[in-house]
Amino acid sequence: MERSTTTVEEIAKQPKVQNTTNNNNKILIATPLDLSCDSIKQTIEDNFSDEYLTQGQVGVARFAVDNMLKDENGKLKYICTDPSRQIFQYKSNDGTVQKDVRATKLTKALLENEIKRTSHRLAWDKMENAGNEVFMTYTDHYQDIQALETDNSKFSKELSTLVV
Repeated sequence: MERSTTTVEEIAKQPKVQNTTNNNNKILIATPLDLSCDSIKQTIEDNFSDEYLTQGQVGVARFAVDNMLKDENGKLKYICTDPSRQIFQYKSNDGTVQKDVRATKLTKALLENEIKRTSHRLAWDKMENAGNEVFMTYTDHYQDIQALETDNSKFSKELSTLVV
């Protein structure tokens, strides 16, 4: 019993460490994200490939991260600040931080710059002389990308896991 009391007294003498989290974390985005037509259209034409197409909206999200959403040093220019609600932030060309709920601005920029037409061209090139199985595979993924206009939920969800 005396040993137990001594042990408790020794524990009581130890310094207490209390960890607190600071909810006022500032997000620093150094490089602006250019959502203008010219830069995105050229990136889609140069880099959107079969590999991305065959993953549907998930592939479009991966394409965006791999080719548009990082600066030359590999740092993200587009960050998910609230994954549960899919809220993203980026710095615009004028230096202001922009909020993009459910990646609607990014989705719109991709749609306006021919992600659908490029995916259609890629799918058509693959399906033209292929069998029925290849045709169905590409058709499904192509239609998933076409659906970005009305429902980008798969795109936004994948993006929120890639840019946290």
